[in-house]
Amino acid sequence: MNGAARTFLSAILCVLLVGFGLCGAWGTLVGLPGVVRGSGGGESFDGAFLVCGLIGLAIAGLCWMAIAWLERKRPPPSGE
Repeated sequence: MNGAARTFLSAILCVLLVGFGLCGAWGTLVGLPGVVRGSGGGESFDGAFLVCGLIGLAIAGLCWMAIAWLERKRPPPSGE
């Protein structure tokens, strides 16, 4: 993979990492207290927030691993 394609893919993965990471963290933090507290009735969306937040964090983790893989496969800089 050439340098321009690697840079473009890294930039896209970084944007996805930040987006899914922030939204996933927010969803998890919003949903977790309601699930732990056990708010009565069926009109609460806390469980949905928690599930979507955890999925977002999982996607962010996959982006993190893909960025690490891209950086590990980067050829060493030439000294010339």
